[in-house]
Amino acid sequence: MKQLRKYQEKAISKVTDSLNKDIKNQLLVMATGTGKTFTAANIIGNNKTLWITHTEELINQSAKVMRDEGFSTGIIKQDKMELDNEVVVASIQTLWRRLDSIDSKEFDMLIVDEAHMAMARTWQRAFNHFDAELKLGLTATPWRADGMPLGDLFDKIVYQYNIQDGIKDKYLSELDAYRIRTQVSIDSVKTTAGELNSKDLRIIDCPERNDLIVDKYVEYADQRDTIVFCVDVEHAMNLSRTFENRGITSSFVVGDKQLCPNREERIENFKKGKIKVMCNVMVLTHGFDYPEVSCIIMACPTKSLTKYFQCIGRGTRLKENYDECVILDVVDVSKRHKLINTWALDKDKPVEEQMFTTSEKKRAHTEKRYKEIESFNLIEEDVKIDLFEVPAIHKNYYTEAFKQPATEKQLNWLGTLGYDITNDNYTKGMASKIIGGLPATDKQLKALSRKRYKVNETLTRDEADACFNDISKRNGELPEYRKRQLERVKSILNK
Repeated sequence: MKQLRKYQEKAISKVTDSLNKDIKNQLLVMATGTGKTFTAANIIGNNKTLWITHTEELINQSAKVMRDEGFSTGIIKQDKMELDNEVVVASIQTLWRRLDSIDSKEFDMLIVDEAHMAMARTWQRAFNHFDAELKLGLTATPWRADGMPLGDLFDKIVYQYNIQDGIKDKYLSELDAYRIRTQVSIDSVKTTAGELNSKDLRIIDCPERNDLIVDKYVEYADQRDTIVFCVDVEHAMNLSRTFENRGITSSFVVGDKQLCPNREERIENFKKGKIKVMCNVMVLTHGFDYPEVSCIIMACPTKSLTKYFQCIGRGTRLKENYDECVILDVVDVSKRHKLINTWALDKDKPVEEQMFTTSEKKRAHTEKRYKEIESFNLIEEDVKIDLFEVPAIHKNYYTEAFKQPATEKQLNWLGTLGYDITNDNYTKGMASKIIGGLPATDKQLKALSRKRYKVNETLTRDEADACFNDISKRNGELPEYRKRQLERVKSILNK
């Protein structure tokens, strides 16, 4: 019998504890591939449950898990209305039309799969119709592209287990990302309802860009089972043809059944290895489960965090032949749009905390940094200038240490400055940034003036610290920030 993992047990415990506190509308956030459905099945118990989802694939997958867990399972879709079961898996498209024929107290528990979609009118009507003891939303991406808050339906996120957690615990594949820069500008593309306009994005479907994508696939992911996310049907067809012309087996799947009447057959051939690269237009997202996908090509620019992680999630499951999933992020030229991609999501993080870098690359980077710090060249004599310039500040407020809660001393200091330390949750980094930005003391200014630094009353405490570190360096000592940096890198390497 399948055993619960520790994080799944914790998720179940959090749901139960929250229900005991009378929190009835709960949201459970778990990354794709970490077993949301299995976890939720172990919450049901003896409660008659309605499970709402929205695609044929998800209906079948959810029903299978329920039956595997021993529940009698019925279906609501098209010509089926099987209410007399312990668990009923319903298609939202059918359910909302039949709500008037179902008693509001028919179910003890309501589970909403892919809950980030639940703000749509059809989902809201179903959600509000039932008077269930627990209404539980499941999602890997608790954000909506249209900006509407999930909080309108759900009172609290009771537990989160994200991609980074899954990778760290070795339940998900590592992600190895490469940025593929193109010469195509998308600044002329308009934004519609928070996302790039798909018609305007037709400009990216050009031979030069498509050829570049195939070149980079051959360079970084040759022979890997790959999913490509495209802008529209024509883009998927053209890009698939470009792969085929280079001798790489490829096909495409789209929602239009006239253009793709044998969609299921193509997907099955992809899973059997007869097709290496499958191009699609948001078909292989919700409900598509093929663990051996080891490369994702994001050929469609997006501003949606939800869409981006739904696409990336197709490659996060553990595989037999590879330890990592390669992400090829096709980055077009844009000064106008704030796009979601691997670089944007990782750019402000130190390398050891980045999501789209393998542990092997992180360690190599850390070892290189250790050698650089260890071989730090001390300046043996003063540079002959009239006044020393204030050096750059060497502080990174995004490290793990700075994410810890602020110390009592920091909080007392913030309190004297008028900050609300009772209702706001300050971290060490937030407090350090505020305190470090205060004006330097008279004592610091006088000391630095004697050391011939170009200082005035606008100098901050952080800048004063940087000056004193600079003095230590010129006196033949490692600056304090270098000592701390060296210790931090040593601790990482010794793990």
